[in-house]
Amino acid sequence: MHGLIEVRVKEVSQLFNSLDPSPFHERDLDDDAEAYIVGWAQELPSNIPIRLMVHLPEAEHKRAEERGLAMALENFFNYRADMVTHQLNELL
Repeated sequence: MHGLIEVRVKEVSQLFNSLDPSPFHERDLDDDAEAYIVGWAQELPSNIPIRLMVHLPEAEHKRAEERGLAMALENFFNYRADMVTHQLNELL
């Protein structure tokens, strides 16, 4: 069993901060995209894995695969999880 979060965009670029000069796989998510995904994640039970499904037009789907969208999203949320853990440890 897993929690599914679905996002529909017309272009991959809608998911990422356009001002971030980092390589694609290291970019920050757009604030609205992050808030949407995290908001839905917080609604799901905490004891199940979360699966994120990004719906794209076919041409963008190929582009997303070539640019490593899955890895970019995984990198972003792993980084955010590490940052939150670090902040929590600092508080405690």
